[in-house]
Amino acid sequence: MAFQPESSERRSATVSFLVRLRSHAQILRIRGASLVQHGSTRWAGLNARERGLVGFCAAFLLLVMVWMLLVRPALKTLDEARESIPQLRADLVQIHALVVEAKSLSRQVSGAIPDQQMRGAIEESLQSAGLSSRVQLLEEGAGGQANQRWLIVFSNANAADVLAWLSDVPYALRLQIHAADLARAVVSGRAQPDQLSGEVVLQQPSEAAS
Repeated sequence: MAFQPESSERRSATVSFLVRLRSHAQILRIRGASLVQHGSTRWAGLNARERGLVGFCAAFLLLVMVWMLLVRPALKTLDEARESIPQLRADLVQIHALVVEAKSLSRQVSGAIPDQQMRGAIEESLQSAGLSSRVQLLEEGAGGQANQRWLIVFSNANAADVLAWLSDVPYALRLQIHAADLARAVVSGRAQPDQLSGEVVLQQPSEAAS
């Protein structure tokens, strides 16, 4: 029984709030109707040229709002993503190089391909990967020297093909990646995010060369 007065006061406050809310809503409806009527009256008083100007201004403001709120943020996001892709791919190349190097160091070197046959094996692997037409293959050092190296120069090569080749071929040929310097290719002054240029140096592990 002691809580009934408090409950009654709460109901009274709720009813009072709802009454005020309805009153404000009614006022807003009246003002809105008045503005619409006033606008209709003003619109009816305009000639064809003035109506065209008002319509043009309204369309222009709508386009500006769409640009500022929707198009511009989307384009900014796309530009930021496009700029980050080459760096991510370059980082991925370095990661692949480290992984392949770790595999080649941990693998037994028994059955390694002789130096005189290694050039042909590398060329064949590049051709199988679809990179033969975009790659120059050179040899560093004289035959029979320790740590003989093979320099592969990529020029505007497909990034996905290069990454796949780096992931599998050096490990399969029992070679170690001595150095990898790859970056996105530049064609006609514009960077190409899906192409890579640079150099990769392969060598046999020191145990195999000794």
